[in-house]
Amino acid sequence: MANTELRLFRYFEALCEEQNFSRAAERLAITPPTLTHQIQKLEKGLNVRLLIRKTKMKIQLTEAGARFLESARDVLQRADQAEKTARKAARGEIGRLEIGYMISTAYSGLLQRLIGNFQKTYPAIDIALRQFSTVNLIDAILSNEVDAGFARVPNQYPSGLSGFPVYRSPVILAPRYAAGQHHGADRARI
Repeated sequence: MANTELRLFRYFEALCEEQNFSRAAERLAITPPTLTHQIQKLEKGLNVRLLIRKTKMKIQLTEAGARFLESARDVLQRADQAEKTARKAARGEIGRLEIGYMISTAYSGLLQRLIGNFQKTYPAIDIALRQFSTVNLIDAILSNEVDAGFARVPNQYPSGLSGFPVYRSPVILAPRYAAGQHHGADRARI
């Protein structure tokens, strides 16, 4: 039965844990006859007897039932993990980011600091770094070649692109002084 529904796996697991149709049905928020019918459907689909009814209320697993329960739990665990993974990916907690950068951001230490802080917060996101010139980086972002980039502020943002400052670098003018010149006088002339 290749198309066994996960719901039937859950029903079977609950029945095995409760060892009682009434308690398992209550836990699953279904009626005992519905649970009985679903377990019979599972057995019929597998063409295997999974349990023996010891009394009207008590059950015992067959060898096939015990083996099936073990595998069913594994399948349910994997299905739950797949759901969690999908939700995390949808929230942006896992995945991959392609980040473009200019070489000056790498030299400044900015890139390492920002990426390091990001990865502490989101350790399940893989980051791939690619070096670009400013013009090529903007083109790469616009063409979805990279998800984001660190670049100089353009004179004008192209349509579909925006940005915000993450680092400001102080720029100084350092003139060369001739021997014996007074530094204050040179500054005043600049």
